[in-house]
Amino acid sequence: MISLLIVISYFLVTGIVGFYIKRRSTKKQTTEEMFVAGHSLPLLLVVPLLFGEMIAGSSTVGAAGAAYRIGLAGAWGNWGHGIGCLFFAFVFLKFYCKVGKLGAMTGPEAFEIRFDRKVRMLILVFTLIPLFIILSTQLTAVAVLLSPMTGISPELAILLVGIYFLVMALLGVKGIAGMNVVHSLVIVVGLLVASILCVRNVGGVTTMIESVPREYLNPFSVGFMTVIAQAVGVGLGFSTSVTPINTCYSAKSADVVFKGMIIVAVISVIFAFLPLSIGIAGAVALKEVPRADSILYLMPDLISPVLSGVVTMAEFAAILSTAPFFLLSITTLIVRDIIVPYTKIRDEKRLLMISRFLTILALVLVMMLSGRSTSILQELLSAGQIKASAAILLIVGLYWKRLTNQAAFWGLLFGGTLATV
Repeated sequence: MISLLIVISYFLVTGIVGFYIKRRSTKKQTTEEMFVAGHSLPLLLVVPLLFGEMIAGSSTVGAAGAAYRIGLAGAWGNWGHGIGCLFFAFVFLKFYCKVGKLGAMTGPEAFEIRFDRKVRMLILVFTLIPLFIILSTQLTAVAVLLSPMTGISPELAILLVGIYFLVMALLGVKGIAGMNVVHSLVIVVGLLVASILCVRNVGGVTTMIESVPREYLNPFSVGFMTVIAQAVGVGLGFSTSVTPINTCYSAKSADVVFKGMIIVAVISVIFAFLPLSIGIAGAVALKEVPRADSILYLMPDLISPVLSGVVTMAEFAAILSTAPFFLLSITTLIVRDIIVPYTKIRDEKRLLMISRFLTILALVLVMMLSGRSTSILQELLSAGQIKASAAILLIVGLYWKRLTNQAAFWGLLFGGTLATV
């Protein structure tokens, strides 16, 4: 009962923050305000929006599990996002900010400005697929967390959290960014406390280091080329994710986005050590576990059920920091890349009504897909590979002007299809 009250209270607090941030806006509600915050996000809201993308639920669980199995090399998933932030800031930021001033609100729109409509539609498909994969996986992860924690069935947990996702998504980008301030604090504080206590439980940093195999301390223990491939893949995937692209359209200026990217890149390097230390401490204290990914909860639970609850809430916050935005992004893509270019609908009231209906429909589809993923980490890696194909195409297109639209289309179709299957 207490756990259920804590979860409900968390829903209410973050919801109130989101509504407060939204109501502070004096602008009339339009699709531009809903999708890109009227180009008004300050640095204070850009950073938590990007941070949420970087540590979205499942990647934190995966990092701890990887650290349990292979040590420091398990951090490259998170460090790859830091590389992606820097890569985006110096390679893509100027382009997306420029097309944002031309009226673009999505990644596919930007690709049409550089290439043509066919490439735009292909990018749309390869953007929607990862969003549905990740969102359905996150909904499944929430059900797995909430069901034993509150005593409710997984199906009811999916329904309740789905409704929360819907309400928060309808607040628009600015409201979601405001909620992410709270989510980010819960994530960092929760995992910081847990990591300190877990390391202390196994005798401190020195004892922990002396107790694990030497290869655990080698960040390249799985092979230099494997690490490079993983880091580059994650970095490229981040570079074409909806969140960094949207910040270019939503922020007050390109300078705000650049500063946000640098700040989040630094944070990602530091933050990676939190799940990393929990995973390595788990390797010392627990020699065998049913699943490596469960170490993020098993190690704190070894110390205290209360600490396990703290980690669960931090992981819960990590999922909530991205899921409503991903749901809104699905709507944004459909409206901006299908409804607007292929219909004559331009009235803002009708577009807003359609946007809200599409958000509900997208949520229903995600709920139908949830629970079917067999491996959270594998689903996320597949989604990242799809996005990396688009990143490579855009890099070539930006710096090699002789790349034809036809070559871009077939190259993306081939690469994206391989990543999908």
